[in-house]
Amino acid sequence: MAINPGVNEEDFFRFSGVEDVVNLNIAGTRVRGETVRFIRDNVVSIPINVLAPFAIKIIQGVGSPRNAMLLHESVGMVCGTARAAVGIHTMPRVLFHWSMEMFIRTFGRVNQTAERIIQLEMFDYVEWKTGRRSEGATAAINGIKRKMITDGIDAASWRLFAYHVLGFRPALGVAGEAIRDGQGNVIGTAPGQGERYMRYMPILYLWLPMLNVSVAWLSRFFYRYPNELRDQVEADLAERRRLVEEEKTRLEETRESVGVGFD
Repeated sequence: MAINPGVNEEDFFRFSGVEDVVNLNIAGTRVRGETVRFIRDNVVSIPINVLAPFAIKIIQGVGSPRNAMLLHESVGMVCGTARAAVGIHTMPRVLFHWSMEMFIRTFGRVNQTAERIIQLEMFDYVEWKTGRRSEGATAAINGIKRKMITDGIDAASWRLFAYHVLGFRPALGVAGEAIRDGQGNVIGTAPGQGERYMRYMPILYLWLPMLNVSVAWLSRFFYRYPNELRDQVEADLAERRRLVEEEKTRLEETRESVGVGFD
């Protein structure tokens, strides 16, 4: 289960003051939190797109998909700790934060490929042990889990925490921000989020994901699938399929020889 504190990045950049730190002025327009996030997402995506075609090579280079996942989570813990410790309330710190996010996301793409490889290895192992493939059952179970836990209980519980324990209210806006009516006229100023939420929001955004990564990192050590066993499984399955194809061919030839065709 992923930790989802109910704080999206747009809220983080708007309500934690990063919007004021990144005080860019483009053609007379002040960059706001949503634009900050847009710029950040595009900048950190560059190395992801460059390295994506080499994900398999990276996984082979570190020895196994499990090692690639351990590498991703190790990078996540180091970079996550660094960005949480440095903070965000100066422009250089914001840029440092983005650079750490870039490393996390780049290795995250490799991690996604490694996860898929491990899933396929699991399907092969189950077939090797039982003679049956399990893609359909696994996909169905994962779909139910995602809807019930990730999208349901997990998200709801953390949003309740953010709203009711920390007092997060989107309608309160950023302190001092102008409130406008439907015609764009200023009718007041936003009171801003409460002190409790402002104090704990960086913890929700920066530190709690570290707990999630740490648990995932530890869990990888329970996955033991040596390359020798993988090679044996793949060879045995290939031999089984070859024998099945030979048997099908023999039966077809036998039926043709006696004048019996397939239905």
